[in-house]
Amino acid sequence: MINTRKFTIFFILYCLLSLVIFLGVAFTGLAGLAYMFIIIPFYLCCVLYCANFTAKYQHQVVIISHPSLYLILTNQILMLVTSPADCYGWHQGRNCHSFLQVHLENTLHQSPTFWEAINRMFFVFLLLYIVLMMVYLKKILQKR
Repeated sequence: MINTRKFTIFFILYCLLSLVIFLGVAFTGLAGLAYMFIIIPFYLCCVLYCANFTAKYQHQVVIISHPSLYLILTNQILMLVTSPADCYGWHQGRNCHSFLQVHLENTLHQSPTFWEAINRMFFVFLLLYIVLMMVYLKKILQKR
C-alpha cells in the first residue's frame, strides 16, 4: 500500500519504461504509428487521470495488488512478442512479421504456416491492454 502521489510517480516511470521497451523491441514504421497515435495518448490520459486523483485525494492509500495487474503484465508480454518487428514493404501491402516470428525463423530456419494469425494479433492485444489498464486504474483509484 502506497499513497496516491507515489503511485502516480511509479506509474509515470512504468509508462516511460514500457515505451522504451516497446520501441526497442519493435522499432518499425507500423509499430511506431501504433505507439505514437495509440499508446502515447493513452498513457498521457492515464497519467492525467492518476494526477487528477492524486490532486483530489492526496492522502488516499492505494493497494497496488489487484488481479487485473497480472493480466495486464501478461498481455503486455503477448503484445511485445506479436508486435511488428519486420515491416519491409508493408506500404505495398506486404504483411509485417511479428517479433516472435522474426526471431524463431532465424533460430529454426523454417516458416510455419500459422504465423499469419500471430502477426495479426498485435492490435487485438493492444486493445485488450488498453481495456485492462483502464479497468485496473478505475478499480484501484477509487475513493474508499
